[in-house]
Amino acid sequence: MDQIKIRIKSTSFIVTFENMVPELDLIEMGASIGKQLPKPYAGKERLENVSDFMVGTFKGLMVGSFILKALMSTSLQSLWASLNVLQLIVHTPLLDIDLP
Repeated sequence: MDQIKIRIKSTSFIVTFENMVPELDLIEMGASIGKQLPKPYAGKERLENVSDFMVGTFKGLMVGSFILKALMSTSLQSLWASLNVLQLIVHTPLLDIDLP
């Protein structure tokens, strides 16, 4: 397990929380503080499972979006075509053409 050590070189920046004035008696010059670091994340398998799930989810969303886009584009084309036909039918009397 890894360990971190902090060595105090100057006590001029150490202040108390009550009055924010330097307290030179709290820590001695050259003192060191040590602490063991926690282990790195050991759940690599779980992280890979979540990653695989997310990849599958995004692939499904992309395929669904593509299919929905294809369906919407064909239905919008038919709607646009019907509006063009309706426009021609409505404007035909303004052309003053005799139709049988």
